[in-house]
Amino acid sequence: MLSFDGAVHIPADAFVHAGFRRWVTSEGFPDRGRATFAEGEVFFEMSPESIEAHNKVKTAFTTGLERLISEENLGELYMDGALLTNERAGLSTEPDAMFASWETLERERLVLTLALVDAH
Repeated sequence: MLSFDGAVHIPADAFVHAGFRRWVTSEGFPDRGRATFAEGEVFFEMSPESIEAHNKVKTAFTTGLERLISEENLGELYMDGALLTNERAGLSTEPDAMFASWETLERERLVLTLALVDAH
């Protein structure tokens, strides 16, 4: 939730991994910004992506990567909006892109879950 001064309210329970995951998938999560949980710390980035220095590079990179993954039938590519969580590492973050090989998915080394929340 954003306050009138643009500050982000991070709930106290978000500093515990399970609480963080509840917060980032809740209706109370801000409409803009990215949050990361790493070993008990919460990082929140509100800066918009630079069109030239980030967005164009990300688009070119992921377009080429998607083409390679599809042509070689290597696995799945997930873009913005996917929350990556590794409980053992104490990490949850929303990267620009994630790749999962078919082997990784078949061996269930990566488990896909859906959090049904209103878009934020």
